[in-house]
Amino acid sequence: MSYAAVAKVLLLDDDTIRIWRLLYEQDGIEGLTNLGYEGRACRLSNEQQAKLVTWIVAEFGIEYQPDRAVAPAGQAA
Repeated sequence: MSYAAVAKVLLLDDDTIRIWRLLYEQDGIEGLTNLGYEGRACRLSNEQQAKLVTWIVAEFGIEYQPDRAVAPAGQAA
């Protein structure tokens, strides 16, 4: 597939796909697992996060612990 085709499927920019391929060619899977991208801050309050965890456990019967609690801007974690 072309970079543009892969980017379209993944809803990304084709430059991102080029960078990912370069990282893979240079460092293999390790290069892709160390991108340093952490995503944006959670928009849920700590109370909402707790309710979500409770729902996940009840709905799917699995234990779930977020990697870290990040409060939305303006709220304490």
